[in-house]
Amino acid sequence: MTSCWAYGAPLGAGDALDWGGDWNGNIPRSNLLPDLDRDAYSQIVRLAAAGRHGGRQVDWGAWAIRVTGPELRSFILDLYGARPAPPEAAELYLRHADSMRDGEVIALVACEL
Repeated sequence: MTSCWAYGAPLGAGDALDWGGDWNGNIPRSNLLPDLDRDAYSQIVRLAAAGRHGGRQVDWGAWAIRVTGPELRSFILDLYGARPAPPEAAELYLRHADSMRDGEVIALVACEL
């Protein structure tokens, strides 16, 4: 079975969706925020495939998008807002979105293995 996960991470050098790897390992080596669920994975892949938020496929099994604080907040609320209680990780993402400076951007990364 394929394992899928999604997480928030710092951008690569020059604020790019590039972490210095080749097509087999071009993902951030550390998470800025905890893992999200498969729903987040699927949404990030959809957005990246459509080129939204500067997104693209960054590795054979990874996709990433760039988000500002307000975009991160919107992503989380759109994904989990209708649920009675969002996952604990979603709350951390919302707090992080609120703490981001104007113009600050992070990556949302979706990976499969």
